[in-house]
Amino acid sequence: MIEQANIALIVDDLSIGESLRRGWEIFRANLGNMIVLGLILTLGAGLFVGFLISLPLGIISVPAMIALASDSSQAATSGLIIGGICLVVYLPVLLVLAGIQQTFIRTSWTLAYKRLTAAPAQDAPPVLDAPPAL
Repeated sequence: MIEQANIALIVDDLSIGESLRRGWEIFRANLGNMIVLGLILTLGAGLFVGFLISLPLGIISVPAMIALASDSSQAATSGLIIGGICLVVYLPVLLVLAGIQQTFIRTSWTLAYKRLTAAPAQDAPPVLDAPPAL
C-alpha cells in the first residue's frame, strides 16, 4: 500500500494524504494482484537476486576468517589485507547490481500502478489481420 502511495504521490502529483488514500484504494481493489506481485518481487527479485548479489561477500570473507583462525600474526594480517582488497574491488560492483535490482523492483511496482489505474479503452477499433501477401 505504501509503495502504491509513493507512486501516486509522484505520478499523479497528489498530496501526501491524497496519495495515501489512493494507494489504499488501489491496494484494496486489487488485493490478489498486489499479493502475487509482492511475493514475486520479494522472493524472486528481492531475496533470490539479493542472495546472488551478496554471495561474493561470503567468498571475500574466507581469507579474513582463515586469518582470524590463524595463530600467526603475519598470516592474519595478510588474510585481512587480501579480504579488504577484495571487498574494495567488489564494492562498486555490489552497488551497481543492488541499484539495478532496486530499479527493477520500483519499476515493476510503478508499471503495476499505471496498469491498475489506466482507464479502459473505449470503442477501440478492432485489430484487423494483415492482407495476404501477393
